[in-house]
Amino acid sequence: MFLSPSTAHETSQSSKCTPFIMNVIQCSEYFGRGDEPVAFQYSRIIFQRDGLLYEGRSTSRYRSKTDVKEEDLYKITAIAVENLHPDYERNFTKACNYLETDEWYVKRLNLSHYDLQNPDRLKGQTIEEVKTCEYLKERPHPNIAVYHGCEVKDGKITGLCFQRYGETLMERVNPMKYNKQRFPVEVGGGISPHIEHIERWLDNIKGGILHLHSLGIIHNDINPSNIMFDGDTPVIIDFGSCRPRGHDLGMVGRTYEWHDSSIMEAKPSNDLDALEEMRHWLSGSVENFKF
Repeated sequence: MFLSPSTAHETSQSSKCTPFIMNVIQCSEYFGRGDEPVAFQYSRIIFQRDGLLYEGRSTSRYRSKTDVKEEDLYKITAIAVENLHPDYERNFTKACNYLETDEWYVKRLNLSHYDLQNPDRLKGQTIEEVKTCEYLKERPHPNIAVYHGCEVKDGKITGLCFQRYGETLMERVNPMKYNKQRFPVEVGGGISPHIEHIERWLDNIKGGILHLHSLGIIHNDINPSNIMFDGDTPVIIDFGSCRPRGHDLGMVGRTYEWHDSSIMEAKPSNDLDALEEMRHWLSGSVENFKF
C-alpha cells in the first residue's frame, strides 16, 4: 500500500536531481483540451518512488512505459493517495474470493486521469460508477457486462469486479489498431469474415443501449473499445461515463472521435449517434462520419 504525502507539492530542483528507483505505472499522451488544436503536447507519467506516488511530464513519446527515463521528466508532483479511493458503503456489494478465479476482471483506477486541480475527481467517478453498476446488477441484460461487486481494502473501494470477457470489438476487427479514419482504408474487405455477424452485433448493442435508456441511464461513451464479446454476443462495458438523463457532462470523460464535444448533456442521442457511427466505421462509410 502506498504511503500518503501530507499534501501534493512541486518537488524542488535538488530533489529532482536525486537518483531514485522509478516504477512507472502508467504512461499516457496529452493532446490538449477539446477547444485546442489536436497536437501532441506532452506525455504524462504516473510512477512510484519510495512508496509514494507521483506524476511527471515528458516532451518525449514512448512505445512502452519501460522506455521512460528519469532524466526525461519535469514538473514532478506528489499525488495525495488518500484522495484516490472512496469509502466502501454497506449498501454496496463486496466481492469475495475474486482472486481465486480467472473468470473475473478487476477494473482499477486509471491514474492517467488524475487531476491535481481536482484531486477528488477520481473518487467521485468511482462512486458514480459503483452506484450505476449496483443498480444494473439488479436489472441484468444479456448485452450489459455482468458486475460482481467491489474490491475492498482497508475499508476503501480499490476496484470493481466484472465478468471477464475475451476481446473488444476494436480488437476483433481492428487488431492492427488503425485510427478511426485509417481503419476503413487499410482494412477494406479485411472484416469480411465478420460481415455476416455485424448487423446482429449492432442490433444486440442497440438492445443493451435501449435497456440502459429504459432505466434512465445514458452511457455517453459507446465506442468499439467499450464493446466486448461473451463468445459471439456483444456486451457493453465501462460505466464510468454513465449518467442519468439530463445530467451535465462537463466533468465526464468521453472517447475522442466517438462523441460530439458540443453536446454537454446526457441524452439518448449520445449513445444512438455513436452506435450509428460504429455502423459507418464497420461498413467503411467514412463520408458519413458525424464525429
